[in-house]
This record gives sequence, C-alpha cells and structure tokens, in this order.
Amino acid sequence: MAALSLPPHNSHMGLDMPGSAPRFLCFPRSVTAPIGTHAVLRCRISGDPPPSVLWERVGNIRLELGDRCYSQRDGDWYQLVISDLRLEDSGHYMCRASNWSGEGYAGAKLTVTLNSTMVNEPRIALPNDAFSPTRLADVSSSNTDPFIETTQQPTLMDMTNSGDHHTEGPDFTPYFQLLPRSQRLTRGQSGEFTCKVLGKPEPTIRWEKDGRGLEEIFDRSHYQLSPGGHTLSINHVRPPDAGIYVCRATNSVGQCLAAAVLLVDPTPRQGPEPIPGDPPAQVKVFTVNEGKHAKLRCLVTGKPRPEIVWRKDGRAVSPGRRTLIYEDRDGHFILKVLFCRQQDRGLYVCGASNTAGNTLSAVMLHVREVGECFPAPLRDIAVREGQDAILECSVPEGTRTSWYLEDQRLHPGKRHHMEEHGTLRRLIIRGARTDDDGVYVCQTHRGAQSIAEVAVRGPIVKKLPRRLEVAEGGNAAFCAETESEVEQVGWTHDGHILSEDHKTVVKSFGRTHVLVMVGVTQKDAGIIQFHAGLSESSCQLRVKGK
Repeated sequence: MAALSLPPHNSHMGLDMPGSAPRFLCFPRSVTAPIGTHAVLRCRISGDPPPSVLWERVGNIRLELGDRCYSQRDGDWYQLVISDLRLEDSGHYMCRASNWSGEGYAGAKLTVTLNSTMVNEPRIALPNDAFSPTRLADVSSSNTDPFIETTQQPTLMDMTNSGDHHTEGPDFTPYFQLLPRSQRLTRGQSGEFTCKVLGKPEPTIRWEKDGRGLEEIFDRSHYQLSPGGHTLSINHVRPPDAGIYVCRATNSVGQCLAAAVLLVDPTPRQGPEPIPGDPPAQVKVFTVNEGKHAKLRCLVTGKPRPEIVWRKDGRAVSPGRRTLIYEDRDGHFILKVLFCRQQDRGLYVCGASNTAGNTLSAVMLHVREVGECFPAPLRDIAVREGQDAILECSVPEGTRTSWYLEDQRLHPGKRHHMEEHGTLRRLIIRGARTDDDGVYVCQTHRGAQSIAEVAVRGPIVKKLPRRLEVAEGGNAAFCAETESEVEQVGWTHDGHILSEDHKTVVKSFGRTHVLVMVGVTQKDAGIIQFHAGLSESSCQLRVKGK
C-alpha cells in the first residue's frame, strides 16, 4: 500500500518522556463530488509528540503526490486534496497517525460521479483561518461551520453520459449505476432494494437471497418486482427474511452483480406464541461424550419460509461461542452445541411456524462423563480486556494435563503461563484480548476434561466465530457488535483494509457491523478481522472447492 507522509514537527525521542497517543478530534467525512472538480478529506488530530500522518489509498492502489494530489497541515488539522477528479479516484482513503505513544487511524469514502449532482460532506467545525485560500478556493470561511463546495457546470461528458440510452456503439457488459443499499428493519416493516443497471443488449435482472432464487424461498405474495426487476419490495418482513440479497444483471456480453444485507430485529410477536409448548409423545434420545460436539438437525419445508426457534427446557436458545444456529446447504436447520458440558443436558425442541401453521420436533440430549472426575473443575470467568484471566482446577494425584483453547493446544509462552502445584493446575492468560474470549479445556492424559468459558469484556461484545468455512462461489457473512456506537470501526483481510464495492458489503447499523463477501474464491481465504478502536476480533475464513 503506497502512502503519503507528513513528518511530525519537533519529534521527541526516548521511552520515558510523557506523551499521548494520537487521537482524532474530528474524523474525515465521506465526500461525493462530480468528475473534474476536486475533493478534500480533512481531519483534526492531537498527540504528544505531534503525530506523523500518512494518507493511504485502500486496495494497494498507488497514491501519487503531485499537483493533482497533495497533503496539507495547519496546526493539528490535516487534509488530503485531490483535484481534477477522475472516476478511478473513487474508493476508500485512510488517514493514519502515529507517534511513539501509539497509533490511530480513520477512513472516509470518496465517490466520483458522472454528473454535477453531489452530496456535500457533513458539516464539521473548522477554524476560520484553517488553510491557505490560494490552494483551497473551495473551503469557505464563516462564523458557523464551513463545508466543502464542489459545484461545477455540467460538461459535455456529464450530459452525454448521464442518460440511460445507448442506441449507438458496440454491445457492452452490464454495469451498475446505482447499487442496492443494505438496511435494518423491525418485524412487520416493509423493505425495498433498488438498483440501476446499464448494458447493451439490455440486461436481464434476477434477484437472489442467500444464493437461492426468490421463487424457491418466498410465497409470491410476500414480495414484488418492479417492471424490469430493478426494485425488489418485501412485505411485512420476518426474521427469516434476513440475509444477503444479490442483484444479478446478465446479457449476451457478460454479467455483473451487487449485494446488500437485510437485518431484521426479532421484536416480540403480537398475540399468543404460535409454537406449541408440549413436545411430541415420542422423543428421540441423543448421547454425547463430555467435551464433544452435539449436532441437532431439523428438516422443515414450507412457504412462506418457516421461522425457526430452538428451545432448551422451554427457554429460547441464542447463538454464542458454544452454540451455533444455522441452515446447512441441504436445507436442515442446525443447532450445534460445542464442547458439551453437564449443564447442556436437557430437552431441545425445534419449533417451526409460518402463516400456514406450525410444527415441532424434539430430542433429549444426555452428556456422558468420560474418565475420572475433577475434584475441583474449572469455573467460567469474565475479565475486562487487558486484565489477566486465571483458570484453576484440581486433578487426581499424579495426573498429567494439557490446556486447550477450543481445539488448539496451548503451550507456555509470553501470554500463556501454566502452573502445577501438587494437584492444582493453573492457566494464566496475560493481558487478555478479545480473541482470547472462548472455551478453554484442561484435559488429562486419560482423556477426562474440565471445560470453562472465558468472557473478555471490551468494546466488541459480539465476536466473530473463530473460523468459518464457505463453499467456493458462496457468500461469507460476518457480523460483530460493539458495546456503543463508535466511528472507529473497520474490516481487514490478511491485514489489508476492506472497502465496499459491488461484491463486498461493509455496513454499520448503530452498534451492529456487517461484512459480506459475495461469490468467494480461493484467494478470499485468510484471516478476517473486525477492528473497533484498538480492539479486534478475528476469524479464519476457509473456502472449500466445488
């Protein structure tokens, strides 16, 4: 990734000097501007010593410093100016600020349009004498809060390319002029996805949800398509409607696609609960060894698509570190309980309902103890991020033990300290991080296990799964939640910043943050990370060949 650098003034050296890490007092804002004009991305940063600031272009695209693209600084205000805008300038830009006390970064999106219609940067407070007017004629100064103005008379290119008619010229592959927008709705609201596609010959539009045609999933009365298929409307959404919607445009030259995400908040139902409370007379029994995984399957079909609720002993089951709820490729609704413990024993009921009725299936889960008992088993603990997490248990005399984080064996090191004092076994996790949140196992050489969960409290309250496996050509979806609404969030793939395009959805809905990679290939395999400030949650993405 290329970068532009502004060296700090009066830099200080030495580790013992007081100072503060860079902090963004004003974040850069996304800008939409027409072709041929110029745009300014600006931010305000504090730090002691003053930070070194670098502007980067996401996607390893070279950012050339020159007359057309240059950076400026005035006190603690920094900005990147790009003049004579071109369509290829569209993309995500990152401002990185660092000094010996730490590092901070913030990003903004630049969108270059073909016409003179634009969205001004949201207003931010600027000092009246912030930047030299000889280089930035578009920065207005007033006693209120100035903003970027990039208005310009439409050029001939603007007017000839702004229409929808391509009656002359060669055939060409479809492309999107307007991408569908992700959205979050509550149960009962109606939603709408709209796209605009150009191509010659005129492309055919097809909408899909989670890789399947709408007609396979929905009753025809549940959704409508506009003439030409550019707008998809969904009536009175329910939780099963949540997912990844893809608009696929195809003609004889080629195809293009764009994706959007629909989230549906499962607000309480109105009226009586439709799922019967009594399980069937014949209940299947399933037994699993302690520490192993239990996979419960339920096959239900119906239109409209049924809403599935899993319950254990009458209480709804929610997804978590040890509880996975999903639909597999064969249409089975799966509840997977990882690293089963005695407390997981009970009656599990899968209830399915739609407007036509409801049904259920039940299974009794037994957890079998393996090997000798632990005189004092591990206990679940919770710590704040950065604190040490300590797990302790007692084992029979003369027992050898090993420690695991889920299925990964741990070894003594800088962050994992292991102690043995007689029958006492202790694991100390130094400076617990978000990715240390998980299931820990102390296992004896005879196979007996004691299991506990470590919860690491921090800015990220809903972590990514430790790994995700997706078939090649499928969609990889990631969702994280933060404890509060924060601006400094982002996604990376093997350390490279991810930005939104027609095959990548990056969206935040308040505290909920979503990443979707559409039509993954082998090159998409790697480490996906969600960043919230200095905290991060990681997932290993694996792509299976067809």
